[in-house]
Amino acid sequence: MKKRIKIPFVLQKGAVTILCTLCVLFFTTSGCGKQDSSSVEDGKRIITPDGSEIWVGGNGCDCKEELYEYNVRTDKKHPYHDQFINNWLFVGFHPQVQDTEIVAFLDQTGFFKPLNRRIDRYGEEIAEYVPVEKNYATILVNTKEQKTCTQLKELIREMQESSLVAYANLVFWWDEQGMGSFTSYFYVDVGYNNGVRKDLSDLYEVTQETNTTVISPFGGYEGSVYHWVRVNNNSNGNAMQMANYFGETGKFGGAYLDWILENPYKPVLSNH
Repeated sequence: MKKRIKIPFVLQKGAVTILCTLCVLFFTTSGCGKQDSSSVEDGKRIITPDGSEIWVGGNGCDCKEELYEYNVRTDKKHPYHDQFINNWLFVGFHPQVQDTEIVAFLDQTGFFKPLNRRIDRYGEEIAEYVPVEKNYATILVNTKEQKTCTQLKELIREMQESSLVAYANLVFWWDEQGMGSFTSYFYVDVGYNNGVRKDLSDLYEVTQETNTTVISPFGGYEGSVYHWVRVNNNSNGNAMQMANYFGETGKFGGAYLDWILENPYKPVLSNH
């Protein structure tokens, strides 16, 4: 069962609303000595009730420098390489792409096992939180074999060459919360200056620099300090990389990912 981490619809000025602090709750430590996750020592093997195999914490070390969320307020990075899942991807397809096209495309790549997750289309029911396109299609897909982070990134690059694919991202393990990944959106806290919300000049400057797009203010409220930004396949990186970059510029109060979670212990089987 997929669920989106709910973000408050009304945010008080100056309130400390740090979505990425959730990262700390689920972060577990392990070393980055070995790269081979074929043994339990290098990666935790999880079998879900529907028979899906999940490998956690193996082969994420080659991307260690980019698998993190940056917290502007603490000036610290919360690492994710130990939560990296090396045999799953989260893929988003453009709204006009039909389910049958998605199934055929994934099958034709030859990289994935048969689908055992439902294709979700997020619509109006979450529009107050995230300005997603109606019927935007997403699905978790299981690779046929374990791969390093670098190999999965190369697979993502190949998939994004297709006109069907809006984005594809790595997947992470959030303990009781299950598998988690992020969409093509993140939101930026533009910050305050002497108690007044800063103008959006820095936001538009950095989005132009990074080939990202300002979509809308939080909840549609024009005076909101929070604004949604979207990446595309021509951006300077995925949403995690871009959110970190925005935060690390020092121009904003923060930048936070739009996380999607699925509890694998309550799997939804595909009808396909």
